[in-house]
Amino acid sequence: MSDQARQPIGGALLHIQSDLTAEVDAFTRWCDSVHHAEALEVDGFVSGRRFELVPGYRYAATAGARFLTAYQLADEHVLDTDSYRDHVARTTPAPPGVMESLTYTRTIYRERYPDGGWLSPDGTVESGEQPIGAAILHVMMDVEPAWDGELNAWYAEEHLPALLEVPGMLGARRFVDANWPSGGGPDAAGRHQYLAVYELVDAAVVDSEEYAKACEVSPRTAEIAPHISFYSQVYRQVFPASGALTP
Repeated sequence: MSDQARQPIGGALLHIQSDLTAEVDAFTRWCDSVHHAEALEVDGFVSGRRFELVPGYRYAATAGARFLTAYQLADEHVLDTDSYRDHVARTTPAPPGVMESLTYTRTIYRERYPDGGWLSPDGTVESGEQPIGAAILHVMMDVEPAWDGELNAWYAEEHLPALLEVPGMLGARRFVDANWPSGGGPDAAGRHQYLAVYELVDAAVVDSEEYAKACEVSPRTAEIAPHISFYSQVYRQVFPASGALTP
């Protein structure tokens, strides 16, 4: 594990899903050359990575954003600071045509489990830089309010431990929408309450027999399944080439 790439993490995640109808090359050059680096100048932005959707994942939701950008934040309030407002005012604009072809959804997620650090195959690691791979398993989820407690218990007691036994799984963290309205409702339209991010050595991890076995439906899973909605995707990292961008 000593040679494994790592990322500094904080207590929250700025999670941006985006799609483009055109100007993909211009978008990529702008992000790689200037946009991400400028974001990491904001106080409280800890690290950042950008991903692209991997097609063909057996459990994938029918629709998934082509690109995903994830910035590790010190906490959920970073975007409320003068440092972030100054960044917005002076950020280098995208090349002509990019914003006209770009759609995106931005969510601030607060770490839900564990309470700091990350889950490794050997248990909770409370501090340090998290090992990361070349891909992630990305699962957004919604739950009926009455089943929220059971969902979180199932994740902690059964689901996460089973997946982390799969070879190539480096670790996992769960998040909750920091601005999720109580009880959901119309204000939650287009958003998802929970997010789980699993670090993979590479995208092939989810094609293994061990992964398929870990995803088999247990009696507890079958009981809770009618009350939850999953939106799973696999993303491969495209920037930086490995590791994480840091200030």
